[in-house]
Amino acid sequence: MIVALALAGALLLVEGRFPDEFKNVRRHGDQVLEPLYRTVHFPVQLVSWLDDISQTRTRLRRENASLRAERLQYAVRLQKLAELSAENARLRGLLGSGLLSDGRMLLAEVLRADPDPDQMVLMINKGEPDGVFVGQPVLDARGIMGQVIAIAGNQSAVMLISDRRHGIAVKDARSGARGILQGSGENSRLLLQYVPESADIAKGDLLLSSGLGARFPAGYPVAIVHEVLRSGGSEFAKVQAMPVAGLGNSRHLALLFPSVASPAKPTDDTATEHVSESPDANP
Repeated sequence: MIVALALAGALLLVEGRFPDEFKNVRRHGDQVLEPLYRTVHFPVQLVSWLDDISQTRTRLRRENASLRAERLQYAVRLQKLAELSAENARLRGLLGSGLLSDGRMLLAEVLRADPDPDQMVLMINKGEPDGVFVGQPVLDARGIMGQVIAIAGNQSAVMLISDRRHGIAVKDARSGARGILQGSGENSRLLLQYVPESADIAKGDLLLSSGLGARFPAGYPVAIVHEVLRSGGSEFAKVQAMPVAGLGNSRHLALLFPSVASPAKPTDDTATEHVSESPDANP
């Protein structure tokens, strides 16, 4: 300790007497000792650098998590906007449909479908307070969906034309051939009954409601002929058709009232025909 103090004092005296020479000595000494300074300060610099890296990584993780959360929120909002846009398009299509331009109607929304696979029945959000009645025709923007078969307060049950218990009198828009379009239990397939093998009906023909049976109004699209099989040994042809209405995916429906749904006046060739289009069972 004393030696160190003495050495320090001697250096100060020398520096005071020979300042210029001592500057050169100090400069050379700094150059020699610089690697030692760097070595001594390296652990401190390393700790500081690692701390900066850790803080930066933590901040980036936080920002990344925040961005992921925002992206999820925007994705959910976009999904909702897409659904709202699709719903608006469906409503515009329903309101703008030429099918529904000739009288009063009531718009309804599908609540749920009957879980029983053997019953093609939908529940809608309109009922007795809205003037809904049993047997009321139900359509979407493309054609006939079915009819109301039961009312429970503010809700009603609608049997689709694809239900096996349902039948609707139709005629071929091209040839005028008539038949009964029966449900098959599948939303994509209907069966045209009682069509003579000689009847003029072909694949691609549009089937319209005939107005017989005092249930559905005449002239509404129902189905398109998909297949016609004639065996030659049977009285009737086997005809399958595809419904034009979105039986499995329409969410918004229209219920027609008597001013629209009144049956067409029978002509001479149909006055003697009788068709019952009322289902014989409740859902």
